[in-house]
Amino acid sequence: MKATAELQVIPIGAGVSVREEIRRVVAVLEDSGLTTQTHASGTDLEGDLERILETVQRVHEALHAEGTARLVTLLNRRRAGVASTTSVRVRRPECC
Repeated sequence: MKATAELQVIPIGAGVSVREEIRRVVAVLEDSGLTTQTHASGTDLEGDLERILETVQRVHEALHAEGTARLVTLLNRRRAGVASTTSVRVRRPECC
C-alpha cells in the first residue's frame, strides 16, 4: 500500500547537539529507497507503507547501535492507498 508520512526522531540524552544523530537518520533515510524531503521539523516520506515502517525500525537500530539510549519518534501517516506525492503538498503562496 502506498503512503506518505512525516517522521520526526528526537534523540534523548545525547547532549546539547544532536547533529551527528540527525545526520545518521538522514543517511538511513536516503539509503531506504523511499522518496524523502527533509525539512526543519522532520522528514516527509513517500513509498510503500511496509517499507516506511521498516525504515523507521532501521533508524532506531542504527541510533541504538551508536549509543543513543532513548528516542522519541513521531510518525504521522498522512495518506495511505492514494497516489499522493510529497511534491503535491509543497505549493507556492498565492499572494506572490
